[in-house]
Amino acid sequence: MQVNNGVWKVNLAFSVRKAIVCTMKAVKRKANFEESKQRREILQSLKKGGDWEVGRKPQAVSLVINRTKSFSNAVS
Repeated sequence: MQVNNGVWKVNLAFSVRKAIVCTMKAVKRKANFEESKQRREILQSLKKGGDWEVGRKPQAVSLVINRTKSFSNAVS
């Protein structure tokens, strides 16, 4: 009985860990999706030639500048 109880606890621990890992992956996927969606919107607005919504310009420009800086730092 003691051995079965130990095995049950191990199985429970693994299933809890698996559930946590799956949840974390789902949260990460959602965050990546939101970021890529925001990036697509910014690129589309840049392609339109600066047809900005009010209040969006500083955020979009800073995001593009930050991406460019990080890319140039990675290259050099």
